[in-house]
Parts: sequence; structure tokens; C-alpha cells
Amino acid sequence: MSESLILIVDDEPDNQRYVHSLVNSQNREFGVEIRILHPRDISDSDLQAASLIAVDHYLDRWSQLNSQIPSLRPVNGIALAAVYRSQTALREPPPAIVLRTAKLDDLRDGLHISAAQHLIAWQYDIEWVLPKTDNGSDISEIVRLVEFVKAFDRLQRMWEKIDVENLAFDWLGLEHFEHRSLLDWAEIAVDDVLETRPPIHSVARQTRGASVMRWFLHRVLPYPTFLLDEWRVAARLGVTRDWLAQEFNEDSELNSELNQFKYKGAFSEFDGRRWWRAGLTNFIVRTTGGKPFDRVLLQEAISSRSYDKPDFLSYPTPVPAVDPDTMRSIRIMNADQAIRIMPDGWPAFADDAWAARSDIESEPYLAELVVNRHSLESA
Repeated sequence: MSESLILIVDDEPDNQRYVHSLVNSQNREFGVEIRILHPRDISDSDLQAASLIAVDHYLDRWSQLNSQIPSLRPVNGIALAAVYRSQTALREPPPAIVLRTAKLDDLRDGLHISAAQHLIAWQYDIEWVLPKTDNGSDISEIVRLVEFVKAFDRLQRMWEKIDVENLAFDWLGLEHFEHRSLLDWAEIAVDDVLETRPPIHSVARQTRGASVMRWFLHRVLPYPTFLLDEWRVAARLGVTRDWLAQEFNEDSELNSELNQFKYKGAFSEFDGRRWWRAGLTNFIVRTTGGKPFDRVLLQEAISSRSYDKPDFLSYPTPVPAVDPDTMRSIRIMNADQAIRIMPDGWPAFADDAWAARSDIESEPYLAELVVNRHSLESA
């Protein structure tokens, strides 16, 4: 099988040669081909061969943009990405398209000042937006591009037999777990995936997986759905996030058990670690003898399995509160110090979003997102 092609479109291709050196130095691990071309040098064959097209945001070094004919003058990479999208629309499968930029803030026009990358991608009808590393000192951008194209290619190979169970076990990685560890929670995990309505039927089949990738990147990964980030796992276990992050570095029984339901599917290294919600729930129920709301039993179970003495939360009802700008979890507090909100774009199938009362008082626009306005008046 030939290597997947990542086509990087940049108006200063010579400044991107570090990409080749990074990929060549780790070619066996990456297993992809990368072409870095100026927009004027892109051919139809390049577009037809690419699995992923990564387009530079600003195209200041492209003289053709001075054309007097507006139709021949795409103003930036967003417009050029739309051209490539239309030119490859009939290809099976069409390529994934991402935007690379060194000025992420410039793309937030019409969004909140710190809007997350998935909201920017959604606004511009592309799969993702990647911060561009101009100095070549960070390999993370290339790792993400490679992970992106491999996840997309895997989706193409399984598309003819796609259903929710194949999606969950193959692409989302449930197959990586030992069968005995799945007996109690695999079926629940599959139901949780189905609840998020993955687009695997009718019109979605025409995209041969592109819509599934967008569903996952735009609607699942950024939110607490069937996958949970460290903040949500810590809140459910009743420990501080800092302590839990440290415990993940230790060779402890707790780390070993939590690793049994760590997410290992597509994009598992894309935006931080995640854990299967069904697996975490099963762990809590199992270790408390069927009494998941008994804090004492849960603390005893965690203490007996941890490497260091746990740093338990003092709150009786801990909830993760989101940052008012990015809507990402940034702290854990007691429920009476937070208010449930419904941010724009927050999926109805996701776990509740909470904001600190103090943030709502200092950021008036947050009050418009409060689910129950009467809760603003309560102590």
C-alpha cells in the first residue's frame, strides 16, 4: 500500500523545509509522504493524490494575488481551501483540509476572543485549524498532521462495513482493550457513542467518513461526552486534577486500573488525554461495592490503590467549571459555587457545562448562557 500524502500549501515553501527533515528523521514511525508546494505549483494530480491538504492562512508571497480579476484572487488560505474543497468534491474519498496559521487570533472574527480551534474550524468549513510553527523547533504540528491523515485513512478503509459497533471498536479503539475488561462496560460505551448521533448513514456515506471525522473533532472531542478529560475524571474521583496528573506518572495500581479505560482510538494524542466515561463509571461502581455515591468508600478504594497519598477534594459535590473565554474546564469547585450554563455550540448530548458564579458576576455575557435564570438569585 502506498504512503498517504500530506500536501502542504505554503507561499514560502523554502521556509518549511524543516518539515521534510523532521519527517525524514522519523520516516519509519510516520509512514507518510509530504509535499510542500507553493500555490502556483499545485497540480490537479497533487490534489487528486492528497489524503490531507494543509493550507497556509496568509499568502502574501503569491504574486498572482495581484490579479485585477476578483475571481482569480483568493484573499487568503480560507478562500483557497474552499477552492480545493470544490475541486476535490467528487473524488472518492475527498481529502481532509486543515488550515495552518501563525496568527490564530486573526481567525476568531465573529467568535469570542478566545474561541477554541474546533469552533474556528466549524466556522470556516474545514476539518481543523493548526497553529503554525515557523521556527521548526516544535514537532507537535507534524505529529498532529500525521495523526490526522492516519485517522482519516483508517476511516476510509473501514467505511464499507461501518456501523456504530465497528466505529466504536475499530476507529474509536475499544478493540485495544482486553476482552475481560470490556465485559462490564463495552455495551454501555457503544450506547454512549450512539447517543452522540455519529453521522454514519445516508448522506454521510457520500463523504466516505469526512463527516464522521468532523463529528468527532467538532462535536465530541472538545466536550464531555463518552470521553472525559483529566478535569472531569478528577471531579468524578473526588481528587484534585494536579494530584491525578502526577499519579498518572507513577507505577501504581490506580494508574494501571485507570489505564484500562484510557482512550486509545483515533486522535488519542491530538488534544490531551481522554478516558472512556463508561469505564470510569464501571470502576467507581465496582470499587465501591455498588455504592458509587459513597465518598468514604470511594476514597478508601483510591487510597488503597494510589502511589502517593491522595489529595482529596473537600467539596461534597464537585463539578468542573469552564473558563469563560475558551469554555474548557479549568477548575473544580462545589456545585453551589457554580451555575449550569448552555454555551453556544455546546452539544445537548454532552455532560452539563458549569461556570463559576464569580465569573458570571465579572463577565456579564455569561449570564445570557445560564440555563435557569432563577439560580442567579440564589445564594
